Formats: sequence, structure tokens, C-alpha cells
Amino acid sequence: MLNFDKGEIVICSVETKQGGKLKDPDSLQISIYKPGNILDINLVGMSRDSEGEWHYDYDTTDKPLGEYRARIKLVFGSRIKFVDGGFCLQ
Repeated sequence: MLNFDKGEIVICSVETKQGGKLKDPDSLQISIYKPGNILDINLVGMSRDSEGEWHYDYDTTDKPLGEYRARIKLVFGSRIKFVDGGFCLQ
């Protein structure tokens, strides 16, 4: 798990692929849970950097210390995929 200092911007990023090649999904959203599994942001859109590469900037200025969990929901047609990750704010 990656560690960040309180006040940093945590860049949550994901590469989206279909058939082994970078491809934009039909839909892509991120949810972030604060320590204690408390939902902080729910199904928010991410910024596109290029084909199949996305990010979300999470400002930790007013956030509590501890472990965070991120879940990205990808939709390709009728298929839904979840990508999970996390970080620690110290």
C-alpha cells in the first residue's frame, strides 16, 4: 500500500483495456472510502488522459489519517468490471 502525507493530492489512475489493447470504456467511475470504510465520494467521473488512460485527483487536505480504499467501476457494453486499490494517509 502506498503512503501519502496529509495535504497531498493522491492521483488515482487506471488503464482500461479490452482484448489486450488500451480502450476507453463506455462508462468509468470511482468511489473512495475513508478509514472505517466510510464512503467519501461515490461513483464520480474520472479525467481522461489518453485512450484507455484515466485519473482522479483526490485532495487529502481535510481528510482523516488512516487507510483508504478506492473502487473503480468500468463498463464495456453489458460487461462490468471493478478495479480495487488503496493508500494510507499519514
